[in-house]
Amino acid sequence: MNFKIFVSTFLLACLLVASTPVALSYTPPTEELSFPMMVLGWDEWSVAAGGVIADQLEAIGIKIEVQPTDDAVMYPALDTRDYGIAEMSIGFEAVPMHIHDYFHSRTDVYGGYNYWSFHNDTMDEVIDELLGTVDRSKLKELIWEAQRIAAENVPFVPLFLADDVHAIRKEWTGYTVMLSGPFSWFNRLTPVNMYATDGKTKFVMAYNRDPETLSPMAASTGRSMFYSILVYDSLLAYNEELELIPWLAEDWSVSADGKTLTFHIRPGVEWHDGQPLTSEDVAFTFEYIQEKEAPEFPFIIELLDSVETPDDLTVVVHLTKSFAWALDTFGTAYIIPKHIWEGQPYDWVITNSTEAVGSGPFKYDSRIEGEWIKLVKNPNYWMEGKPKIEEFTLRVITEESARLMAIKAGEADTERYSVEPPHIAEVLEWPEVKVTRAADIWDYDLFLNNKSPPFNDTQVRKAIAYAINRTEIVKIAALGYGTIEESYMPSAVYGELENPDAKLPIYDPDMANQILDEAGYIDIDGDGIREFPRAAPPTPIWPYAAAGLVIAAVVVVGVYVVVKRRRAAP
Repeated sequence: MNFKIFVSTFLLACLLVASTPVALSYTPPTEELSFPMMVLGWDEWSVAAGGVIADQLEAIGIKIEVQPTDDAVMYPALDTRDYGIAEMSIGFEAVPMHIHDYFHSRTDVYGGYNYWSFHNDTMDEVIDELLGTVDRSKLKELIWEAQRIAAENVPFVPLFLADDVHAIRKEWTGYTVMLSGPFSWFNRLTPVNMYATDGKTKFVMAYNRDPETLSPMAASTGRSMFYSILVYDSLLAYNEELELIPWLAEDWSVSADGKTLTFHIRPGVEWHDGQPLTSEDVAFTFEYIQEKEAPEFPFIIELLDSVETPDDLTVVVHLTKSFAWALDTFGTAYIIPKHIWEGQPYDWVITNSTEAVGSGPFKYDSRIEGEWIKLVKNPNYWMEGKPKIEEFTLRVITEESARLMAIKAGEADTERYSVEPPHIAEVLEWPEVKVTRAADIWDYDLFLNNKSPPFNDTQVRKAIAYAINRTEIVKIAALGYGTIEESYMPSAVYGELENPDAKLPIYDPDMANQILDEAGYIDIDGDGIREFPRAAPPTPIWPYAAAGLVIAAVVVVGVYVVVKRRRAAP
């Protein structure tokens, strides 16, 4: 090709590019703030609350489609953080370890309770410090600070504590009503003390579904944990005021630095198969949890340094560091027999009475999966004269109305969970039952995935908090049988540990709308649903491209001139 023709063609192309008009407009993203919201399908409290929340968020331009979801689907989605927004209850513990479980970044793992993927370096530092604090006044100060950080960031929105309203056949008495009512995973007093005034010795509790596991090492739901306290003992238990009391351990002590716990076990305790329960079993339990990394006991895994058994009835636990709730952590863990569990995985599928060996007040007898689990009295229980019940059956009845009809008819004596709100007024009129009422540990929360837009935006989370009318939710969804949560440490559960200066935003939809407007979440098309903020227009590249072509042209021309002159030189 003639070099002169090439250069001419190139220069002409440059001129054409430089003179061609380029459109500066673009199509902005118009994705709306419209989301599916999982609620727990079998829980009428959750489903009803979801409907109220959807209406409240629609009022500020966020559209929610409530999706009642089976727990077999919902729990894995939460565990893997595969969601944007959801609502259900979780549940507090007797001590406020949720301050770690809900807010520390290290619990944002599969199965961890930081469902919202909240990460904050300052919060992690505060939590790490409070966990190692044995000074009660300092501990309270740090818990207050953690609440302040949480309130500033609103990783999720607490809604209300469900009241525990339990219907129990009137012939039964001797049960203990405490936080979470007469039947909970930490109420060991009721099963051993309850009896019937008419001489009845068989007790039937209606379950909404099977326990997800019979392994106390893998128990994570209220169903499995309640089963576990019937079959397996712990070293310590809680009284009505949630104070630690002796159980398998007659007494205990804690070293001044908080790093050594010593438990003295009751003499003469036997496993269900007649083998003696010794300090070796207790040591095995703690070492087993650590070795198998049983996920329901994260602090035992982290804190355990070593265990000594100076004699058959003494256990000395050495910790790697001091821990604010060490006694609760090690004292309330289910103790398992070494001769049964050695070599088994923590989520062992237990299927018969020779495997389900504990030291608790009841022994595993038989089971038809999906229908019932039958337990019988442990005749050699260490607590003299207890339990008074001869048979304790967990019977699966999936529908709430059917569970209540079974109680009224005498086919069941109570149910595992609280009576659901739509049925409470009716049940209160039944002469066949007594109804107890107490604050519950089950707190209903609005889950927000902090890694999923727009919930990764703190302003959006704050706006949602302002849009939530908890009074209306309790009135409509719980029919008044609930306690409004105003903070991440409700005083109904934890008393003076609630920081009065770290409350959640009060209901103010005008403020919610203002926050969203200022953050750029505007209803662009006027359909009542806000859109994501428009992205900044991209920088036009044509001027740079044209300039580059011109520079290239100059270079080419320069090269052409130099080459031509050299050829013309003699």
